Amino acid sequence: MTEPLPISEEFPDLFDGVPEQEQEAVVQVLASHRLDGMTLTREIVAEAIGYATGELSEAEYDQRVADRAATERG
Repeated sequence: MTEPLPISEEFPDLFDGVPEQEQEAVVQVLASHRLDGMTLTREIVAEAIGYATGELSEAEYDQRVADRAATERG
């Protein structure tokens, strides 16, 4: 099985300008999600970065996650 690229290399443009500390936090959280079987999409990565950098509030982030989960359940 081929190892996936590091998350920051899959979506390098999303990480442009993100402070190193926030990058590391996002990568750790998303790596954990990936190990749990989650398929990381561009949208998921962008939302995690937005939350880590304060562009999304906790309420906005939680709503987006809930909306995505509802859509996936169909």
